[in-house]
Amino acid sequence: MEDFTIERIEETRKTFIENNFYFVKKEIGNRYIEYYELPQDLNKDLPNFVCRVTNNETKKYILGVSLNIPTKIRPYFALEEYIEFIEIGMDKENRVLEAEKEVLKIIPEKIKKEYIRLKIDLFETELKLYKKYPNDYLLGEDGVKEFEKATKYLKNELKTY
Repeated sequence: MEDFTIERIEETRKTFIENNFYFVKKEIGNRYIEYYELPQDLNKDLPNFVCRVTNNETKKYILGVSLNIPTKIRPYFALEEYIEFIEIGMDKENRVLEAEKEVLKIIPEKIKKEYIRLKIDLFETELKLYKKYPNDYLLGEDGVKEFEKATKYLKNELKTY
């Protein structure tokens, strides 16, 4: 996982604004999060992608969520990234797993199963893409382990539905 400079965060924000990507500010789970809704064309290989540009030290961030994700679920994809990278921090072990657990406490029951399925698909697809294109998908071995633990947890949660 990559830690980004403040300049990169601001460049990304500028690009999103120049492209008129829709900006969302939302209170969810007693947190105020902000994210952009992004066209799936930005990452054709990764359905339901999330874009994260964060700085671990300053906690500045830009999040983007694919328009391919159902509208009612998009905020929870952004929330997971926010919890993982802003609240927990990118250098902490089990951050993806803990962030997913927190989201599952908050997300409405009626959309939880769909959220879980979409996240499993996202993680599994990104793991495959990382193996094929490691320079494009900057997971690193740490990120691979994080995704594998979270996927196992989500698959177990899915069994309860």
